[in-house]
Amino acid sequence: MAVVVVLVACTGGTIFAIRALGQTPDTGGSPTATTASGTATPEATPTPALTVIYQDTFASDASGWLQDGSHCYHASDGYHVANGYECFAPVGLQSDVDISVKVQQVSGPTTYAYGIAFRRASAGNSYDFMIDSNGKWLFSKCVNQNCTTLVDFTPNDAIQGGLHTPNTIEVTAKGSHFDFSVNGAKVGSYDDSTFTSGKIGLLAAGDTINCAFTNLVISRPS
Repeated sequence: MAVVVVLVACTGGTIFAIRALGQTPDTGGSPTATTASGTATPEATPTPALTVIYQDTFASDASGWLQDGSHCYHASDGYHVANGYECFAPVGLQSDVDISVKVQQVSGPTTYAYGIAFRRASAGNSYDFMIDSNGKWLFSKCVNQNCTTLVDFTPNDAIQGGLHTPNTIEVTAKGSHFDFSVNGAKVGSYDDSTFTSGKIGLLAAGDTINCAFTNLVISRPS
């Protein structure tokens, strides 16, 4: 199962093109990603108390977010990220953080992934927690634009499949430990110490994918 991620810097470093993150051979390109043997940790952890530092429902606008009309833009159903791009929240660099957002794929192959980028330290250096519309999730890390799949596409009953089907996805990053949840159910964990802080973004990994995001909440664990 090949997973290919290509990151290309664009205007002012505020958006990135992401090509072909999927499970089918037609995702394009030569494989540049590897699958790591893991330190995945499925055990449950206590839920920390949270202090909200940023939130936006995207109900009426997307103040502070990029609005380019085609890749990152606001519409009546939320903030859209489309055609293999990553768009960053106006919150600066964050370290220990909890990020929750509701997302639905509105078009494109259901094998393409979409979700949350976090601790984006610089161009081509970040973690990505994503789901697809076939009920699977994955976790990857990009270092100098070389992306490694730390947890490959993994099915979980908590993820609701299909186009126009909303899922609330959440990642909690505290130190080198990350917990991943979908619709309130924990789907997995991972430990990695490569990046300690960075930007937070929303992403849609595939040339023909379009996703609408709502109800973004960024909090700091106490």
